[in-house]
Amino acid sequence: MTDVRQGTLGGGLPCLSIGQGPPLVVFPGIGMTNANPTGIQRWGEVRLLSPLARAFTVYRVGRRVGLKPGTTIADLANDYAVALEGEFGGPVDVLGISMGGSIALQLGVDRPAMLRRLVVAGAAFRLASADESSSAARPSSRPRATGAGSRGCKPQTSPTRASGDGSPEGCCGSLAPCS
Repeated sequence: MTDVRQGTLGGGLPCLSIGQGPPLVVFPGIGMTNANPTGIQRWGEVRLLSPLARAFTVYRVGRRVGLKPGTTIADLANDYAVALEGEFGGPVDVLGISMGGSIALQLGVDRPAMLRRLVVAGAAFRLASADESSSAARPSSRPRATGAGSRGCKPQTSPTRASGDGSPEGCCGSLAPCS
């Protein structure tokens, strides 16, 4: 697969697309930059997506360039929602990988009608706040996903308690702990 198309979606989200078929939108993990990847990172992304491109038009959609400190996962999910509505106009299949999976989960909570199918790979279901990220504030018996707090992203701060759906304690359908 060498036919890689490059551009941006609504709101300036960088996008690479490859393949032909129904759309599959991929939210990637954190890379070296939010811009469309180049060099070895681009080679790796294309290599990862090429098998999927046999059955889909795969859209690798990155986060907007120049995120400000304090940007939340809900803000990022909204960016994706605006871009996907503008590009596809209806529900699409989404694959979220790593940090992109956390954003995809938030999109599923905030805008479930936008998703035809959602696949999440290697992602945390919630993220620690900046205060919880320090080892002194985190009991070792309660591991937390970290990393996003140190990169300027914050989890949603207004979770709703999970209904009796069998979700584990703390999994509230959001990326923040239940309170």
